[in-house]
Amino acid sequence: MFRSVEATAAAGERARPLTPQSAPQLPRALGGCSSSPPPCTVSGCPSLTHCGRHADDNKKGHSTRCVRPGCDLPSCDGQPGQFCSIRCESNGRSTILMTDPRCISGGDVREHVPLIAFYYPGRPLAWDSICDSSFLGNFYPGSITLAPPTFSTHRKYQFGNAEAAFQALKHWKRAAEFETATAEEAFRLKRRYQSEADLTYSGYGSNWNAMLAVLKIKFARGSRLADDLRNTNDAFLLEHNPVSGRDNIWSDNSDGSGTNWLGLQLMLVRDDLRSGHVQDKSERSWSVWIGDSVGIETGKQRDGRWQAAVRRAVECLEDAMRSTKAA
Repeated sequence: MFRSVEATAAAGERARPLTPQSAPQLPRALGGCSSSPPPCTVSGCPSLTHCGRHADDNKKGHSTRCVRPGCDLPSCDGQPGQFCSIRCESNGRSTILMTDPRCISGGDVREHVPLIAFYYPGRPLAWDSICDSSFLGNFYPGSITLAPPTFSTHRKYQFGNAEAAFQALKHWKRAAEFETATAEEAFRLKRRYQSEADLTYSGYGSNWNAMLAVLKIKFARGSRLADDLRNTNDAFLLEHNPVSGRDNIWSDNSDGSGTNWLGLQLMLVRDDLRSGHVQDKSERSWSVWIGDSVGIETGKQRDGRWQAAVRRAVECLEDAMRSTKAA
């Protein structure tokens, strides 16, 4: 609810997680500052509503703003990529708007639609925090139990995250190794056994079908994660990669050139979850519009409308992120 790649790209596999050195600076846990320095001396600073500034920050005149779009307060310690306070970080999901691409088709929909960006390579990046969306990422913890079509009569394995489950589908005879793996470990196992990869994905037939099957289990109806996904309501979902060139299949490839398959599939799964809950009849499902532009069975684009929407979403996210930088 809203309150306010190597062969990776070619094969459609998940992108390798970023190293801490290459990842954007993240907000500190619970909003950044844990110390309580004296009240800020900068004129107009509402020191009682967020953590006080240190002396150096006062000299800078609060040059860096809170990471939450629309908040003009200075970030904690004057550092980029941080919230201004614990209160601001815990204030819920920020609403970033983009033009609803369904409007172009003349449908009876709102002019703008919320945008939720996510990535979560084992830890929240800035947009995971401001959009409250870490749970959408494949590295996010969540129990997934399955036995794929080719091995449907065999025992089921229980994986700790969607990444491990997805990668295991190419190496099912080694599923026990992926069962206990973290998302990063699963990625390393995938590389180790790359020459053995089963590109039928243990009977699902394609990476598109395999990932969709994993997501349907991760967000199974009645689960907490399903409720969280359904509560993103009608938002456009965007897996925003921090680095261009790492993944042009599942993410937006950072610059909007990626197909954002993960965001697309999550929107399809969400529509299925919401089918019995949507009361507003003017709120069309995304599945109808997506199905006109993208083959629901394959992910192959029929025209340029979906890609144009991905590019526009990236532009809107970048605009929102820029608004949090130095005034």
